[in-house]
Amino acid sequence: MHFVKQKDRTQTVIFGSLDNMISRDHPVRIIDAIISNIVRSNPEKFEYKGRAPKCTLVVFIDDATSKVVWLHFAKGESTESLMTATRRYLETHGRPLSIYVDFGGVFSVNTNNPERDKLTQFGRAMKELDIKVKYAHSPQAKGRVERANGILQDRLVKEMRLAKINSIEDANSFVQEKYLPEHNEKFSVRPELQQDLHRSIDGFDLDRILCYKNKRILQKDFVVSYENRLLQLQKEQKTIIRPKDEIVVHETLDGKISLHLRKVQLFFSEISVRPTKSSNHKPKATSPVFRKPPDNHPWKIHPARKQLHKLGRSSI
Repeated sequence: MHFVKQKDRTQTVIFGSLDNMISRDHPVRIIDAIISNIVRSNPEKFEYKGRAPKCTLVVFIDDATSKVVWLHFAKGESTESLMTATRRYLETHGRPLSIYVDFGGVFSVNTNNPERDKLTQFGRAMKELDIKVKYAHSPQAKGRVERANGILQDRLVKEMRLAKINSIEDANSFVQEKYLPEHNEKFSVRPELQQDLHRSIDGFDLDRILCYKNKRILQKDFVVSYENRLLQLQKEQKTIIRPKDEIVVHETLDGKISLHLRKVQLFFSEISVRPTKSSNHKPKATSPVFRKPPDNHPWKIHPARKQLHKLGRSSI
């Protein structure tokens, strides 16, 4: 039998006898067996009901237990807010095996990507962390997180109003310290197996992974142009650099920039004006002047007269 039945749920009543329907060729998907096999992430629009501007709530839910494992308020649905929330989740729980998201612009490149090989900044970061990203093709596929969002829009709003929460900073402290323990006690379920599949983040530099990475081609003057900024590479480097090399620009979430080539960090300084060419360069060649040769030029001497010249005689 390939179906793991949970203690608190009677799933066999849907089909009558599942034993007759389950086989090795058609196994039932196990979603209530092991903690943290899939973590579902979803940015949800949120408002303080007139007490403060609208913001976004990033929700992480454990697919195995319906437990809300992390909540993070941000000013908007952006790559920066998603990476910030993901980093805090990873530092607290570790790396899940996979994460289940929708086709939002921060998760998926939806234009000119028929092969699905282009990645967003978030998708690239998850690949470097060895976390598989799965995409939901319908709202029903994200039923757990959507139901949780409905509960949060109702219960969390009221709880925050009673606690007089009016800022994002206070809201993030409130949900982690007070709201989440009470919410999970009421709405999460107990899995059949208590194995936690979160993996350690040891050996992963989150500063260099959860950041913006963009590629630039090095020019002949060894200047990298990035976001209207000119970055001049220094002469002494730890690796050989040449014009037309592909430089990777790392920009952390707090705005710090570093340049990398073949995983080696480069030394650079920011300049305001691109350097001009040296003034001691060779002048351009002028147009050649054509002169008519004189009548006694060897080109105009008759072959017979040329032979006489060789013999030392001036005339025939």
